[in-house]
Amino acid sequence: LDYHKSMQTDEMSSFFHFDVREMLQNDVFVQALDLEGSEAQRMLAGWDGIAAVGRTEPALFWIWSLELLTEFNDGLNGHLFLDDWGSRGGVGMAWSIPWLARVFNAPTDFQLELCKNMTNNTSDDACMVASAHALNVAAQKHAGRGKPEWGIHMNILDLNHTAFADQPIACLWRRQAPKGGDPTAPNVATAYTDQETFTLRQIASMRQLCDLGDVHNRTLWAYAAGQSGNPWSKFYLSFLEFFVANEYVSMHDIGFTTFSEMVLEK
Repeated sequence: LDYHKSMQTDEMSSFFHFDVREMLQNDVFVQALDLEGSEAQRMLAGWDGIAAVGRTEPALFWIWSLELLTEFNDGLNGHLFLDDWGSRGGVGMAWSIPWLARVFNAPTDFQLELCKNMTNNTSDDACMVASAHALNVAAQKHAGRGKPEWGIHMNILDLNHTAFADQPIACLWRRQAPKGGDPTAPNVATAYTDQETFTLRQIASMRQLCDLGDVHNRTLWAYAAGQSGNPWSKFYLSFLEFFVANEYVSMHDIGFTTFSEMVLEK
């Protein structure tokens, strides 16, 4: 049970850890960095890949990733990635990340040609040069925004009651909270609606862990909202604090009634 809980709450950025980390040491990439880019490279090279609340590295990393997406999107005249930011931040970003991963690790002939056209560089190292230039720009933006922290200034969970989402009184039930994880972490955060803040409007609504050998005492669950959809109820969003802290609630602690049981035997 504890092992599976650690998996569900894992905030490791798989995109960074498996696809980008090694590229940071590439000689061509490093040589194409300016002063700000070199400082950003050292910061990311020392990052463990955990997109936890309060960390500045994931904010820098995703500002950089957006620069890469923008560069390649412009290079293809907008045909590769969706133009609408809301879509790109959700579904669009999800399927464009593997494309970027191949650019870093095993670019196709088409991708190599695109990189050459973007950088006016005729060598096969053009993708590394383009990536370095994107990091130079991202480092300036990251510093210009005061080096934002993940979950504090970016990756912010923004919840509102759907019944009042478009009404003037919506602010009465609006709640914001810090959120860890990123689009490629097991503890995923995606469906972004704002390019500057990575505001989240969609998350896993409920997660549950059950030990079938001891359901009564070994059942854990996490729920971003609360036990009531009624915005006037004291239980509305009553579990948000636990959810953003990656804390699971024991079903045994809150009490429940068993209506029936079934025992499966081999």
